[in-house]
Amino acid sequence: MSDLKSRLIASAKAWADAHGCGLSRLGKRVAGDANFFVRLEAEEATCNLATLEKFARFLAEAENWPDGAVPAAVSAFVHVTGVRPPLAPPSPGNAPAASPAAPIRDVANRVGASRVDAA
Repeated sequence: MSDLKSRLIASAKAWADAHGCGLSRLGKRVAGDANFFVRLEAEEATCNLATLEKFARFLAEAENWPDGAVPAAVSAFVHVTGVRPPLAPPSPGNAPAASPAAPIRDVANRVGASRVDAA
């Protein structure tokens, strides 16, 4: 069994175990095929790159895990596929509108305007 194929199956089993369900649920949800893993586990079966990337993207998202944390082995699988996990949203107070640079520029503009008014 190829390394990517075995890592995909192991990652899928980790997801199924975390959700208390079978691999068929993950296969149906991501590939639209409840029998995907039944076929994939057959020694001669393969998976194309597009499908592998679909599973890697799905498994990389913390919201697809019950506790909100992607297991290390799954993160390693995602990394090997070349798929980048989604970026975390900015934490409260760090959104672009709340950037500390914006008020500084505003203050600088007001100071510059006062100087022009005073001159």
